[in-house]
Amino acid sequence: DLRCEAGGILMEVGLKKEGADWLFTALKCNPKHPKTHELLGQYYAELGQRSQAGHHRLLAAENLQPAFSAKSK
Repeated sequence: DLRCEAGGILMEVGLKKEGADWLFTALKCNPKHPKTHELLGQYYAELGQRSQAGHHRLLAAENLQPAFSAKSK
């Protein structure tokens, strides 16, 4: 997602708040986007907001896992 990429680039150049704003717009388009949650997890960790960081890291991990298929037999 381009919004996630833009947010990540802004964060890399030190514009953390602006980057986070872009990441939130990315989540409005795709609430399960793993990379967006990963970046928000890093953002909140840097702010010392462990609960928020953990929440986004968990969502990133959950959305990376493939869905279980009952047809695997």
